[in-house]
Amino acid sequence: MSVALIAMVHEMRNALVPVLTDLRAIRAAGVGHDRMERLDRIEAAVMRALNYIDQVMRASDALRPAQKRSEGAARRVPQAVAMVSTGAARARSAHSQR
Repeated sequence: MSVALIAMVHEMRNALVPVLTDLRAIRAAGVGHDRMERLDRIEAAVMRALNYIDQVMRASDALRPAQKRSEGAARRVPQAVAMVSTGAARARSAHSQR
């Protein structure tokens, strides 16, 4: 996941958390039954969005080490090929000298 996308998801979460906090404060202050139902629906929608954002962040965290491993492996492949080639050349040289 790109750094820009991770930053955007993080900023979305930062924008939604105060909304959730304020909804809960309004509910605690006491409101009528019909407003309480509306607050419940709004809170459920905010919670769905926050849960989705958390899933995206967890997925990006899970993918990041794999990306680093594959990038590291990609850098090591030419080195490994060179080592094998050098070893094979030495083995051929040693075998031909016998």
